[in-house]
Amino acid sequence: MHAFVFLWDYRHRKNKKGMIIMYKEKIRNLMHAVKDDPDDLEFVESRMNAFTSYVSHVAWMETRIQRLTIEGVDGEAWRDAVESLDSSRRSKHNVAMDAINQLNRLSAVSGLPPFYDGPIDDEHRNEVGDVIGSIVNEYFEGRYVGQLKVSDLMDTADFTEAIEALSGTAGKALSVTTRLKP
Repeated sequence: MHAFVFLWDYRHRKNKKGMIIMYKEKIRNLMHAVKDDPDDLEFVESRMNAFTSYVSHVAWMETRIQRLTIEGVDGEAWRDAVESLDSSRRSKHNVAMDAINQLNRLSAVSGLPPFYDGPIDDEHRNEVGDVIGSIVNEYFEGRYVGQLKVSDLMDTADFTEAIEALSGTAGKALSVTTRLKP
């Protein structure tokens, strides 16, 4: 029942830029479905990290190519450097594509719709790369952007043990803790 409610939700919610929120909800649904198995939760998180790794590498690679150009690297040296960078990017892209397949399989086993329902093959590499970028961007766009205040944390945090360890005396820790409370 919960998965159906969440599915309806992700098809109709939009982020600040009007883009439909989809993958973040799908990951939440999948994590909810496997919440009783810590290994499965870790697996889902690690697959998401494959996406961020790929996107990060693409940005780094593009920056590195700009730098090589600015430094005047050209000819065979430039080709060798770019081939090496592209080989690493391709490897991370393959890992990210595998991650989509793995999330699709785990979704199916969990009774959920596919994480991604498009083709995942070499013919559609660029489209899949765009989807991976969209997934990472969806998380970026949905990040918590409010400012945290110390007072927001003070009600739930107890720093007494940490302060005692640093100061060596319970009296000083109690004094500092009392001053910090709003």
